[in-house]
Amino acid sequence: MKRKNLIFLATAVSVVGLLALTKERHRLREDHKQEDMMAQLRSYFSQKGDIQVVYVNTYDKSDEATTGGVVMEDGRQFEFTYYEGEILSREVNHD
Repeated sequence: MKRKNLIFLATAVSVVGLLALTKERHRLREDHKQEDMMAQLRSYFSQKGDIQVVYVNTYDKSDEATTGGVVMEDGRQFEFTYYEGEILSREVNHD
């Protein structure tokens, strides 16, 4: 009986460890994707001038696209949609 309990416990610990490892790998992959996206956005918008701030709309989380905006040092503002390396942007006019 002790042997069965020991095998069960070892299996349970292994499964929990594997789940934790899988979750950590997923988190690291997501962090890397986020860093790549920010680098691409900064590169894209730096061609338009000096960037003051880049922000991402966290409330608009979908697997399809990421939205956000950029404020330039000269006051211009842009909205963007980022999807699989493609950036669509438009300047926002505050009239």
